[in-house]
Amino acid sequence: MKTCPQCGAEQAESAKFCTHCGYNFATAPVTGSAPEPQQTPQPEPSPAPQPTPEPQPEPTPAPQPEPAPQPTGQAQQAAPAQQPAAPQSDSLANAKQAGLNYWSWLIAGIKHPTATNNPGGRWYGLTSLLLITLFTTIAIIKPMFAAANTVAAPTTSLFGTAIGGAVSSTANSAIWGTGFRLFFLLLAVNAVYYVGAFVARRAVTGTASDFWALLTAYQQRMAIVVFLSFAAAVLGFVAGVATIMLIVILIALDFTFTTVAFYQISFGPQQPTGMDPIYVMVLVNVCLIAVNMIVFSVFGSSLYSMLQNLF
Repeated sequence: MKTCPQCGAEQAESAKFCTHCGYNFATAPVTGSAPEPQQTPQPEPSPAPQPTPEPQPEPTPAPQPEPAPQPTGQAQQAAPAQQPAAPQSDSLANAKQAGLNYWSWLIAGIKHPTATNNPGGRWYGLTSLLLITLFTTIAIIKPMFAAANTVAAPTTSLFGTAIGGAVSSTANSAIWGTGFRLFFLLLAVNAVYYVGAFVARRAVTGTASDFWALLTAYQQRMAIVVFLSFAAAVLGFVAGVATIMLIVILIALDFTFTTVAFYQISFGPQQPTGMDPIYVMVLVNVCLIAVNMIVFSVFGSSLYSMLQNLF
């Protein structure tokens, strides 16, 4: 047997051609051993082409702003440094909120003096008491300034500017002192009324009440008095002596509301369990008259003497 050198098939020794591939054994070189079959070389795979990366554009640097020229010398001193605006302080915001709350409390007191759902803050009653006293004092004192200037005008025409100015200055100083004493006199009278209502309520109801909370309830029944006294003060500033009768009417209305609030607070919402209310109110009124007589004797005598010297 021999092997075909072209395809490697086994053939008979006498075969002239390969029965498998047709190879002519006559053309094969004579060797001592059978030739090995030729292996067809396999083409090497060509490497896949790599994509060429596109060139990335270089980032353009952002233009830097040029620094502003710094002032030198006197120009630098003339340009004041701008300070940042200071934030609103908490105390100012709290003051605004307190003012809004007090205003809402006043409006609620005008709408429903004894049946309001807004009890108010602890110091609202004291605030109203001071405002009422201040406005009433202004309503009484401001027309006195107008009257003093009216009296000083003829003096100036008769005796000259120097004497007229001295009279006007003396009168104005006396009125300022009168207004100062009048403020404390009215404040003492209002305080006496409230203390009397506080004591009467304790005697009638038999229960203790917080002094400042009850003052707030007392003043809420007089919320309209704040506006009436303010209106009287405005009239005193605007018209002076010409509206003195209207000012007196407003002050009389203030006193009426004060009296009603006094009795409402004195009796209280509860059924009386202590002394009979009639006797309590009689006793309280007697005490109020006595205390007011003492107050007027202390402040009223000096006030009356100053008014005598003034007019």
